[in-house]
Amino acid sequence: CSDGLPQRTTSLAKEAEDGLELQFATNVLGSFMLMRELLPTFSRGARVVLVASQLANGLKLDDLQSSTLQPYHPIAVYSASKQAIRMLAAEAPRRGFSNAGVIVTACHPGVVTSELLRTLGIATGPDRAEMAAQTPLKLALDAPPESGTYHVDKKPHPCKFATDVRAREELWRKCDELAYKCIQESQSALQA
Repeated sequence: CSDGLPQRTTSLAKEAEDGLELQFATNVLGSFMLMRELLPTFSRGARVVLVASQLANGLKLDDLQSSTLQPYHPIAVYSASKQAIRMLAAEAPRRGFSNAGVIVTACHPGVVTSELLRTLGIATGPDRAEMAAQTPLKLALDAPPESGTYHVDKKPHPCKFATDVRAREELWRKCDELAYKCIQESQSALQA
């Protein structure tokens, strides 16, 4: 999800059916759950490319769903979700992905015309979709990159969010707890 799900409203967070903030649920928890659940099926050498953003910033580990952000600001929530994506990519090698031979990276694909830009009042992005696809495709198909790294313009790029191991561990733990809760609730709903 490079475009995320920015909301035009600035007063209330948009909630998914399960009560989670929609951008967090889609951009972070959805990516986390898919990556984690597919790990046992990956072959050695498989790659996971998470789409982040240069807008990544502002994640509060004590408020992952931005419930205390008043007024609700969709771009701030989007930025926090993309910071979380970068942190999850950096933490994944320590969580069994490296042992399984799976490479996990994150990247900023570029800035293309999107609903997010329209929300910001920008009609068009400077990059064409074909250009924006180059970094994720390079990470998926070319010589294996180092797992846990962040890339911009097809090159490794320093990521300040990757250096705080405790914060990464806490984010992973909280995502794991929320994923477990979502799975339990889904199973209960199916049995009802």
